[in-house]
Amino acid sequence: FDDISFVVTVIDNSEDGITQIGNGDFEDWRGVTGSNHAPDNWNSFETSEGSFASFSSAQQVQMAEDARPGSNGFYCADIWSRSVLGVVAQGNLTTGCINAGATSASDKANYNYSKTSDSKKSETLSKLPTAIRFWAKFVPAAVNEQHPNAHFEVVVHDAHDYITYSAPSYQSEEEKSYAIAKARCDFPTTNGEWAEFTVPFEKTNNAANGQLYIIVNIATNADPGQGQTGDHLYIDD
Repeated sequence: FDDISFVVTVIDNSEDGITQIGNGDFEDWRGVTGSNHAPDNWNSFETSEGSFASFSSAQQVQMAEDARPGSNGFYCADIWSRSVLGVVAQGNLTTGCINAGATSASDKANYNYSKTSDSKKSETLSKLPTAIRFWAKFVPAAVNEQHPNAHFEVVVHDAHDYITYSAPSYQSEEEKSYAIAKARCDFPTTNGEWAEFTVPFEKTNNAANGQLYIIVNIATNADPGQGQTGDHLYIDD
């Protein structure tokens, strides 16, 4: 038998194979003060729009020194729920924009959307991904048997202001045609520990023509208006 040598080549796919969400490691924050913590390239209630924006603009996200295990960084995003006039306002973090248009969390006028005319409230994408990977630590205030899950949802869409409603039935057929691929992961408490999630994208039958955008929506509860005051969801990388 002849000796055979095998050469293994490791290829760095950081440019060709992997696309990063801007500030997806949550290391960069703007205007950090005692009452304002805002991660660059992301938005929460403090930058919300709509007729009820002034009522919903309280801080519900902050920089936390609690990076996931093995991270090269120091920080993560901590989003939480609060009580507003006896109604639970779940924590909400998005690469798009929050529209606060009604007092009821499940109302059609409350939604997240990609504001494609504003680079600070939308995220462009160079190619269609196959999956999205993230780290999360979900710490609910107490056991919640009826509404136990936190929420992570991503939509790749074309050059329209894509709206993510609280109920899929609100979406028109035209709005549905904007979506190119979707990924969703609702998950229960991680028992105080960081957990890694990899969620595959499911393609729609819509054509991927022109500029692509991606909107990431993260919430402390998968059911709008549900959850409990003091639920915390930590997100990293």
